Amino acid sequence: MKKLSALLTASVFALTAWGLPAAAKTPATESQPRAMDSAHGVKLRKLLESLQEGGLRAHESYENVMLRHVNELKLSDEQIGKIVRIHQDNQQKIKEIGKKLRETQRSAYRLFLNPASDEAAIRIAAKNHSAAFDALVNTALSSRAAINAVLTPEQLNQLKSLGAEP
Repeated sequence: MKKLSALLTASVFALTAWGLPAAAKTPATESQPRAMDSAHGVKLRKLLESLQEGGLRAHESYENVMLRHVNELKLSDEQIGKIVRIHQDNQQKIKEIGKKLRETQRSAYRLFLNPASDEAAIRIAAKNHSAAFDALVNTALSSRAAINAVLTPEQLNQLKSLGAEP
C-alpha cells in the first residue's frame, strides 16, 4: 500500500511539473496583478511591456532600416561603412536633442498644470518644445539625406520599392 501511495504521489508531482511550463506561458495581461488599474499601474504596465518587446528603446533609426536591407540592395562594404559612420555621428546629436525635447515637454506640462502660470509663459514653453522637436527632425532628415547620398540611384529606387517599414 505504501508503494502505491508513493507511486501516486510521484505521478501527481510528475504530471504537475510537466504542466508547469505551459502554465507559465500566460499572456502578460493575465500575469500582472489587478492593482495595476491605477495611473501608476498603467505606467508600470507600459514599462513592463516595453521591456518584454526588447528594451526601453525600441525605436529604429533610418540607418537601422537601411542596414536591414543590405543584401537586397547589394551594398558594398564601403557603403556600409559610410552609413555606419553617418549613424554614429548623428546618434550623439539625436541623444542630446532628445534629452532637450523631454526637458522642454516636462517644463511646458508643469507650466500648463500650474494655475498660477500665465498664458504667455505657457506659450513660450510650448515654442521651446516645438523648436527642440524641429531640431530633432532637421537632424534626422539631414542624416537621411546623407545616407541616401551614399546609395546609387538604382539602389535608392530599389529601397523605395521595398517599402521599408519602420
